[in-house]
Amino acid sequence: MRIAIDARPAEQDGFGIARYTSELIDALAALDKTNDYCLIVNSDKLASRITGWRNFSLWRIGAGWMSLREQAELPFVLGQIRPDVFHATSFVVPLYKTCPTVVTIHDLIHLVFPKNYGLKQGLYFRALKHALLRASLIIADSAATKNDLIMFYKLRSEKVKVIPLAVNKSFRPLGVAEVNEYRKGKGLPGKFVLFVGSRKKHKNLRLLLDAWAKLNQAGEIKIPLVITGKPDELTQEYSQSGKIIFLGAVQGQELPKLYNAASLFVFPSLYEGFGLPPLEAMACGTPVITTDVSSLPEVVGEAGLLVPPGDVTSLARAMTKVLTDNDQAIKMRVAGLKRAAGFSWDKCARETLAAYQAASAK
Repeated sequence: MRIAIDARPAEQDGFGIARYTSELIDALAALDKTNDYCLIVNSDKLASRITGWRNFSLWRIGAGWMSLREQAELPFVLGQIRPDVFHATSFVVPLYKTCPTVVTIHDLIHLVFPKNYGLKQGLYFRALKHALLRASLIIADSAATKNDLIMFYKLRSEKVKVIPLAVNKSFRPLGVAEVNEYRKGKGLPGKFVLFVGSRKKHKNLRLLLDAWAKLNQAGEIKIPLVITGKPDELTQEYSQSGKIIFLGAVQGQELPKLYNAASLFVFPSLYEGFGLPPLEAMACGTPVITTDVSSLPEVVGEAGLLVPPGDVTSLARAMTKVLTDNDQAIKMRVAGLKRAAGFSWDKCARETLAAYQAASAK
């Protein structure tokens, strides 16, 4: 097969779709030496990476991701490549279809929380509805996202294939000395609660802040809360409730050390298409508390504690349970490591390759 992949997200840094595209490409390269892969890119950033991959090539376009211009350039470059199948790695599907198409939909947050997106983005997502309906096959990161696709777009169940994501192998338990050295370098205490994520409303940071403030005010637990990013108006409201440590931007290679250093990771999100942070934390052996909505129960299974996304008391109780009961924390650590081991990029690549084969045969 000749397979074209929109690899432009892999040229970006940090965000989940970039990591998905990057990890998938690496896993496909390790798995498949037979099929030809044509990576559609904006630059030469991936050139050194594919050196030695004889069945991989780069095809450059000028259009940025999620731009109107790409709707002209993608069909043009696909006409040059003449692939058996095209994989749109995130949302962006050419409105003009030139070949069988597989599209990965990571979430439908623009439909679940439309007020969080501007007019331009909203119009773009709505325009993609027709392209999605014409896609040969759709990959969803989770059963929750598949259910959303069926509900919002009235798609047939058999058209949507669930292929879970995974985490990089760097997310693993680290040695005590390395973790202590990291804590010392960052000025972190021996025990703290961790939140990793943006300040977007659906991340629901206020729930964690309320629960943490409740514990501190009751005097039950005096423990710092460590948050990635900088202070903002929301966190300023809680500045008198206890100690909050802001780490600023945390680079990808630093994240495994941060998870390892934490006593507890709390992810109170209202909606996730998959939810990589809880899986990253579990892979590092850190106990996880998250919410019982969207894809999050699929990710953590019985290895983490689940709470309703609006219940401050339930979250406070769950945090107390983990932070005061060492046996509970150890149990969650062991269960989390086992759960995380069930997700792999090799498995994701194998199932994605099967999706390419199915789509090209249609």
